[in-house]
Amino acid sequence: MSKYTIQRFTPDLHGQVCQLQKHLWGSPTKLNPAYLDWKHLRNPYIPEPLIYLALYEGHVVGMRAMFGACWEAGEYTDKSMLPCAADTVIEPDYRDRGLFQELSDYVMDDLRRQNYRQILNFSSSHANYVVSVLTMGWRPMGSSEALIRAVPSISTLIKMIELTSRFKIASKVQAVSRKAIRKARVAARINAFAHLDRNANVQGHPVKLSREPKPEMMADLIQRLGGDGRIRHVRDQTYFSWRFGNPRASYRFLYWGDRDLDGYMILQNTVGDPRINIVDWEGASLEIRASLLEAAVAWGHFGIVCTWGTTLFASVIEILQQAGFTADNITTDAPNRSGQFMLKELGTNETSGTLGGRQLLDHGHWDLRMIYSDGV
Repeated sequence: MSKYTIQRFTPDLHGQVCQLQKHLWGSPTKLNPAYLDWKHLRNPYIPEPLIYLALYEGHVVGMRAMFGACWEAGEYTDKSMLPCAADTVIEPDYRDRGLFQELSDYVMDDLRRQNYRQILNFSSSHANYVVSVLTMGWRPMGSSEALIRAVPSISTLIKMIELTSRFKIASKVQAVSRKAIRKARVAARINAFAHLDRNANVQGHPVKLSREPKPEMMADLIQRLGGDGRIRHVRDQTYFSWRFGNPRASYRFLYWGDRDLDGYMILQNTVGDPRINIVDWEGASLEIRASLLEAAVAWGHFGIVCTWGTTLFASVIEILQQAGFTADNITTDAPNRSGQFMLKELGTNETSGTLGGRQLLDHGHWDLRMIYSDGV
């Protein structure tokens, strides 16, 4: 008999869940309630949060969650809710005791009872990916194949940070490295968009910068542009109105057009991370998309800019390459830059399902963007 009580989230455990999340997100616990509420309690696609908790003697010691996500494909007339795995954390004293497996089994059984047939994971680290595929029945869908544009000095700094975190080195070198890392993280807390904010909105330039999303206009552009039939997340007014409420992130929006929006680029940054992410990017023409990218790079003076290249068309990759983007050989362990995509079947049929006539396990049948990931 298990020594743990495993159950769905209830409001009386809200405070304990937020405390547990400090092991996932670090010390700024004041953000944890806002993040939990935005991502799970105000998610527009699920009636109740899919948060599962393990309790030991009334104390929350483990959590596994799914956030609601709505997908479309083919003619985009049918929508399908495929939850995405997120925010898994076990209190350190309870790790490596079989709790993760026990909690996962409970989650999968409960999702089956709710008639979910597949779940996704877009932010798995390489280590979690290997364990999930080899032992837990997840099936690989590909990787994000990040593309970056980096200033050489920033590339060196990031490599140093990751190497000192990964390997044991001499104590003196370690001390110097830790000091440099602290300085880098302090510097990263400075507004990463400072240059962009100062240099943007040039008179007469067709690209305009805003700190606010335009959900209705962005959704209208997506509808006008249509799609190519691949599987993509629904990007309607409801989605855009919710998506950018992430309290752990800051965003900037580059727009082409005023009354009728003909293009946009969404940039994201997380406090303490020197990277700027292009999380979504649309345009009525390749020229508009190129102009948006050119403006972002010229005005922003960013040390490192990253985006997913995994399912971009060759014409769009060419625009990025002309702007100095290359394959990412710096941040190989960062899940939101170079993560692995996985799918788990919850039904009895071993053959993966389809959506709009597209195979869920076929990487080429997806239009994947960083905005779909829960980490940005």
